Amino acid sequence: MPLLVSPNLLRKYGVGQIDVAYYNRGVIYIKEIKSRDNMSKKQLVRLKGSATLLGYIFDCPVMLENIIVNSKKY
Repeated sequence: MPLLVSPNLLRKYGVGQIDVAYYNRGVIYIKEIKSRDNMSKKQLVRLKGSATLLGYIFDCPVMLENIIVNSKKY
C-alpha cells in the first residue's frame, strides 16, 4: 500500500524528504531514487531520521533502500 508522507511534517522534524514509501505486511519500505551512487553522509542521516520518525508514528519496522537508476540515453 503506498504511503504518502507530508514534506511539511518531515521538515518540521528536520528529517529528509522521501522519494517513495509503501507499507507491506507490517513493514514500511522507503526507497531513495538516485541517478548515481552518491548519497552524502548528511543525506543518509536525514533519511535515517525519516525512517525513525515513521517507525515511531506507525509503531513498525522501517527498511531503507537506495535505488540507482541509469539515466544514460542510447
